[in-house]
Amino acid sequence: MSNSKHYEEYQQTPQVVVRVPGIIKFLGAFAENYKGYALCAADSRELKVTMSVRSDSQIRVYNTELNDRKHFSSTAIKFRKEDRWSNYVKGILLELSSLLPAKGLNITLDGSLLNSDNRILCPAVSLAVGIAACKISNVEVQHNRLLNDIFNACNNFCGERVEYMTILTMMNARENRFIFFDNQEVNYSYLENTFPGSDYKLYLIDSKIPPAALNEELDLVYDTIIEAMGNLRKSFSQNSFKNISISDLEDRITPMPEESRRVCTYLLEEYKSTSSLDRLIKNRDFEMLGRVFNRVEKGIRNNLELTCPELDWLVKRCSEISTCAGACVVFTGRGGVIAAIVKEGGAEQIQSRLEEYERIFGFRPTFLEFVPEGSINIR
Repeated sequence: MSNSKHYEEYQQTPQVVVRVPGIIKFLGAFAENYKGYALCAADSRELKVTMSVRSDSQIRVYNTELNDRKHFSSTAIKFRKEDRWSNYVKGILLELSSLLPAKGLNITLDGSLLNSDNRILCPAVSLAVGIAACKISNVEVQHNRLLNDIFNACNNFCGERVEYMTILTMMNARENRFIFFDNQEVNYSYLENTFPGSDYKLYLIDSKIPPAALNEELDLVYDTIIEAMGNLRKSFSQNSFKNISISDLEDRITPMPEESRRVCTYLLEEYKSTSSLDRLIKNRDFEMLGRVFNRVEKGIRNNLELTCPELDWLVKRCSEISTCAGACVVFTGRGGVIAAIVKEGGAEQIQSRLEEYERIFGFRPTFLEFVPEGSINIR
């Protein structure tokens, strides 16, 4: 489909097609801020970038989801607020400009990932366009160079809050594998999806609330976390949570604003809860993993105050089902999605509750088993 849309737009057959997957941050969505642990994986959503060379120096970009078109010169790339999504294309091309010849390009952006928020869309576009531009110019770029160029393009040029683990998951995701990040040591490992063959399955429940519904609240949460971590560093000399205890944070002698104390208490609890995720998944201890989900969800709702009625309702209904080991909000870039660990035979009970959800909120939720997808595809 992307090939035909590219041809219809430019009357050119694309010379390069790059597919980048969507990702899900199951646990530790804010872990990079406090050097903690995170569990991520790729899902079935995708962004496809098709590209061909022009005879002039113009770069033309077509967004199929918005039916919107932008253009700029390859020799004068500048950020313009009014260009919105196309700044994501500009940023990575500018970062790679010392490697790439300044030539014109026709670019088409297509796929379900175009409906994501900027924290997912910006790195996806940057990654796909960066790979396609290098491929079409026969330029090889080091993995770490591309990683840092994408990070700089997103955070510095585009002004989006994008984390290394988001980019790394898109770059390195593997089929039927989770990625377990240790942000303190700045490394990651692959975990086999051990749900198949066990008594439990991992499901995603998409509330279908508009993707932008939580964006403003999420921005506030990030601001609050950054402020809280700044206050933590003023009060403690340690560079990580490893040497700080809950009692240290609860000690009112420690000079810290109450909101920062509450947020840091949650982050520390999340840090300790997620430190053994790799062991739980390897050992198929899904009951304990479900308890981690529940603890994280409680903290997101009560301490970070990131919630909405639809998500609260879904989590509560899951908690009422005895075969559900745990459920929590996960971060996919498309708004309210719940992950639930459910014992064999419990899926039907949850699905029956979703009919009531539609009557109350007016959205038809989806309920699907999750299996980690593969990574980048280039042709």
